[in-house]
Amino acid sequence: MVYKKCPKDTHDVLFINAAEHFKRGTRDILRQTDIVQIVTTYRERKEIEKYSSLATIDFIAENQHNLNIFGYVKRF
Repeated sequence: MVYKKCPKDTHDVLFINAAEHFKRGTRDILRQTDIVQIVTTYRERKEIEKYSSLATIDFIAENQHNLNIFGYVKRF
């Protein structure tokens, strides 16, 4: 999770669900490609189906300020 106060006057929150983007093993590992995708999505504030979503502050308030990622990024 990354919590960052954005210097711009934004009225939305970027949710990224990278739960399926890692190498499984005895210790789960983020691969370099996974890290690049997460960072690129974060920096560009991109919406990608089943991966990331921008939610307005008003929409979050309508959801009773629930910040569960799966409420904003649909997996199916």
